[in-house]
Amino acid sequence: MERRNIRERLQRLYGHEKGNAAYEKLELLIQKWQEPVSISLAKDTHQNQETLFSERDAVLIAYGDHLLREGENPLSTLATWCRKHLKNALSTVHVLPFHPSTSYEGYAITDYRAVEPKMGRWEDLVRLKEDFNLMMDLVLNHCSSEHPWFKQFLADEEPGRRYFTTMDSPETPWLKGVFRARNLPLLHPFETKNGIKNVWTTYSPDLIDMNWREADVFLEFMEIIFDSIARGARIIRLDAFVYVWKKEGTSCIDQAENHDLVRLFQSVLGAINASAVTILPSITNVTQSDNYAYFGKGEEERQADLIYHLPLSALLLYSLYKEDATVIREWLERLPEAPPNRAYLNLTASHDGIGLTWLKDLISDKAIDELIEKAVKHGALLSSRKKTVDDEDKPWELNATYFSACSPEDDKNIDEHLARFLATQNVVLSLRGVPALYLPLFLTGRNDYKRAEEWQDNRAINRGRFNIDEWEEKAKDNSTIEAKVLKGLTNLLRVRTSTPAFHPEGKQEIMQTGQKEILAISRTPASSDDKKVLCLTNFSSQSQRINGEQLQKKCNHTKEVIDLVTGEKRTMTDEMTLAPYQVLWLQDNKTQ
Repeated sequence: MERRNIRERLQRLYGHEKGNAAYEKLELLIQKWQEPVSISLAKDTHQNQETLFSERDAVLIAYGDHLLREGENPLSTLATWCRKHLKNALSTVHVLPFHPSTSYEGYAITDYRAVEPKMGRWEDLVRLKEDFNLMMDLVLNHCSSEHPWFKQFLADEEPGRRYFTTMDSPETPWLKGVFRARNLPLLHPFETKNGIKNVWTTYSPDLIDMNWREADVFLEFMEIIFDSIARGARIIRLDAFVYVWKKEGTSCIDQAENHDLVRLFQSVLGAINASAVTILPSITNVTQSDNYAYFGKGEEERQADLIYHLPLSALLLYSLYKEDATVIREWLERLPEAPPNRAYLNLTASHDGIGLTWLKDLISDKAIDELIEKAVKHGALLSSRKKTVDDEDKPWELNATYFSACSPEDDKNIDEHLARFLATQNVVLSLRGVPALYLPLFLTGRNDYKRAEEWQDNRAINRGRFNIDEWEEKAKDNSTIEAKVLKGLTNLLRVRTSTPAFHPEGKQEIMQTGQKEILAISRTPASSDDKKVLCLTNFSSQSQRINGEQLQKKCNHTKEVIDLVTGEKRTMTDEMTLAPYQVLWLQDNKTQ
């Protein structure tokens, strides 16, 4: 059945003849990689057995050279730091592209099967994998202008001569309707053996778009996926995936063929007995419902195993600035559940910005303007872009570290800063799904204006590197914000990993408290209604009173509960008080 699906999907994408030819080549690849993939998967000792995800799953997002120590490979430094501080707190480390690259923070790849020597060696990633699952990027929309494939294209040599998209003229009328990821020309002229060619470059002249209408491009990247799995990857992120399929007369974003490709990837993984490997397509600049569609319907039409919960970041910041949880509460109430054995990836921060385009149908334009104004006052930069070449610049994303964005009016009040920051991260860890945390969140990463200026890229403000010895020295002192943030986040993570109510298959109910400042989320284990957890977050700078007894009855709690965050026993009385920005995870105080 799996093989038939693969053949049919290849035929649908590439036509009957080319699809059949691609299928025969794919069979040879599967035979070649079956044993290395099987051996790699058999070595796993910390994979979930019953479901793809569990409450033990959480992801760290990090650049391979985020942490710097003199005389040591950055990847080795990362592995050491993660083992010391995050073992048993999260399951997976997402190492952003660590391959040789010519630009764009690692995304202009020249060799998909090598490690950038300045970052380290494959052995460093093997050591990381001793304690964590490994998540890797598949940068499949584009490669570097220095990649051997593009050099073959310029020389009119096989196979690269077929691997890129060209247009006769940049003035071709339908190109005006193509969605623009950057305010740069969509095509760039390159001198080739056969004269000037206008080559498709969605992001920059150094990021050359692959021609996914060529079946051999699919086969090249399928082999890279096999190689990545054999080397230990258990989650594959499909970078810039929304742009891969170019079709004349369309916006060339989020085409039907994108969905066919993800289904094809899943079918091939099934055929090589690697269904335990998770697929996460990066889908941006589409509506929430279009993003959700990448889950697919049913197992046979399965697409993404994970999808990004991208509105969450901006909505949490908006709620914090407004001291009002109404908008995020109403959004969560409307949100469709992920299908069985699939999940949302919940996060506030990544290597990119805090997206604003997701908010269009969730809050008013006036509210978006208020968010922008407040964030800029807190030090954020604002990036604007055009959707199409004839469009006008519109706010696209806020650029800041999330820690800086959560700063209080008095930025010297570290306790208030800590409470505001942890309130936002608490929601990420409370929600149904899999949480993901960007490494600078643990390190109190602050806005790096110097890096943004040097790189001429607003996003670089959130991509600073850290001298890890200097950070460790600060974190030794329990009174520092560095120590308090690390302790606060790792405590929440470790509580979460040991609490079945946070299983992604568990139930989630958004509760009404009567107080607009309070977000209340009830989580129930997938296996039973026992041991529920009520997660309360106060978004206000003022103490808030709620009717604890009423919530206790709605959640079917006993009156005597324990706060899992602090270990303190509490009584759910008529009147419960939450301190400013306080977080509570309440569970019945009784033994099974």
